[in-house]
Amino acid sequence: MTSPPDIILSLLAAGALVSCVESQTHPCAGDFVCPVDKVCVGNRCVFAQQIESCKGHAPNDSCSYADTPHGICLNGICVPEGCGNGVVEAMLGEICDDGNTVAGDGCSPDCKSLWSPMNFGSASLDGVWGSGPADVFAVGTTGGAILHFDGASWSSMSSGTTDSLFGVWGSGPSDVFAVGSGPGAFATILHFGGSGWSAMTSGSSAGLVGVWGSGPADVFAVGSGGTILHFDGAGWSSQSSGTSDSLDGVWGSSPADVFAVGYSGTIVHFDGTSWSSMISGAVGTLNGVWGSGPADVFAVGNINTVAHFDGSGWSLIPPLILGTTQNPLNLRGVWGRGPGNVFVVGDSGAILHY
Repeated sequence: MTSPPDIILSLLAAGALVSCVESQTHPCAGDFVCPVDKVCVGNRCVFAQQIESCKGHAPNDSCSYADTPHGICLNGICVPEGCGNGVVEAMLGEICDDGNTVAGDGCSPDCKSLWSPMNFGSASLDGVWGSGPADVFAVGTTGGAILHFDGASWSSMSSGTTDSLFGVWGSGPSDVFAVGSGPGAFATILHFGGSGWSAMTSGSSAGLVGVWGSGPADVFAVGSGGTILHFDGAGWSSQSSGTSDSLDGVWGSSPADVFAVGYSGTIVHFDGTSWSSMISGAVGTLNGVWGSGPADVFAVGNINTVAHFDGSGWSLIPPLILGTTQNPLNLRGVWGRGPGNVFVVGDSGAILHY
């Protein structure tokens, strides 16, 4: 049993501790407190020197304080220069800065890329498509690999095949096509009806790599030897591409505006009647193509190749945009919901988001 003197001593010790803590802090607005050597600025604690060094300076001017010889003025406060301070500092090679160094939020942890990794496993992934931000499919060459993204994480799906899968597209969450090749390079086409995947008869002996459609009754699949197949809702038939180069990707903005890409930078275009060739500027194989509209089309390929079509012609985008210049990737597929929400997949389980 604790005696009265012991209780008194405990209360005195607790009071002394509270007094000690209070002597080292001071209150700010609400319940917010700061150390005694700092001042309150909103919900932040900063040194008085940080404010003094930015007096009379314009936003983004250089500044310094205490042990920070290189700073930048942000909202009247001198903050250390570098990634995570909310200021895009081009002289440091930054192209974005969202105020943190977290991956997957639209700016890379080093602030030098708008792409962020979302890796899942080690399967080589070749194609990606989705009906929305919380319904994305990715397919690959490792045992008929199909992955699904629900808006929070990726998970594996049963494809019912061990054939290599290279392309995926759908008209909606319950109407998705995946294409590839089986033994002997024969065509493989799978269809997802909302509950599971099943095989379709293609009528082709050529391996298929890319697939896209404007609707459930207007679907194109492309592959080896310039093969182009068309699905009209009832069955698949062959179309003349005008090239013998293998085609790896296909996408269009409408039934009369379709692009197919492939070997040696090959790009062919369908105007609703026939296919014709285009000059891409790329020399390596192009594996995937997607656009947000007829004047905003991306084609991706080997060794970090990214080409863009602006409605009048194609141009190459520097690999630095991807932030992977030290470890170039073979990029296999591209898909997005708009100019600022694009997924790219590639070798070694790579998944990039723009």
